Amino acid sequence: MHALIQQHVPTNTAKRITKQKNHCMTKATVKVIKKRNQACSTHRKPELQQIQITEKTIIKRDKNNYQRHLIDRFKDHPKLFYDCTTNMNTVRTRVPNITKQDRSLTTTNSETASVLCDYFSITFVQEKDLDITENTDCNPLTITVTRDHVLKLLLKLRSDKSPGPDNIQPMFLRATAQNIAEPLSLIFQKSLEDGVVPED
Repeated sequence: MHALIQQHVPTNTAKRITKQKNHCMTKATVKVIKKRNQACSTHRKPELQQIQITEKTIIKRDKNNYQRHLIDRFKDHPKLFYDCTTNMNTVRTRVPNITKQDRSLTTTNSETASVLCDYFSITFVQEKDLDITENTDCNPLTITVTRDHVLKLLLKLRSDKSPGPDNIQPMFLRATAQNIAEPLSLIFQKSLEDGVVPED
């Protein structure tokens, strides 16, 4: 009986689980991580602290180099650009159903949005409108938006964050900061002067 079972019943072999390779890390970075793990296991605290500092800077450098390499390839491979933005998107595109006041669930995104809007309009207190025509002695505040200021703010963006309502990745804004700082500063300045927020 055992011979027949061994002959005809397939055996279930356990598959070895391998870690997925991180494409942005170089071999030198992997060596530093292994060195850190060894120092951690042998409880060499002073050496461990120095290795951790080195490790953070090397990983950050590798990640920036990998992102620059990807951005250089985007020009010739548009599909790669859309794949990267889809993979980096950490925001859920689907809005979950929520419970209405009559204990039923919402069925569409617009219905969910209107329920949330109603709830927040009840929750938040409405401030009294200020009459700005009373005080005519004060000068209006003038704000000047410069290219350098916009560039500085664009370069401060964290590339690992999710995009805003415009679905533009911070990594993309940061990488193209030199080119888009001037047009953005003109748009912001015109918006402040006219008192109108652009629709797009």
